[in-house]
Amino acid sequence: MIGLLTTALFAGALTAVLCFALAPLAVLLGWVDAPDSRKQHSGQIPLVGGWALFVATLVTLLLLGGWSDSTRVLIWSSAIVFLT
Repeated sequence: MIGLLTTALFAGALTAVLCFALAPLAVLLGWVDAPDSRKQHSGQIPLVGGWALFVATLVTLLLLGGWSDSTRVLIWSSAIVFLT
């Protein structure tokens, strides 16, 4: 059985990798947050963190076999929130 720390590190690393990998695609597709008078950032910020986190969670569960009834409910409810 893989430990909780190892699982969390894997999911976190995969999320970071996906954020960097999806950023150029987000810019091409226009999925960016542009600065305006209410925002303090300069330049366009790619909006891919949610996608990366959701995909990393699914991949981690698939690879490390963490499926249970409560996990299924969490994934399905997260998918509904994510897609709406």
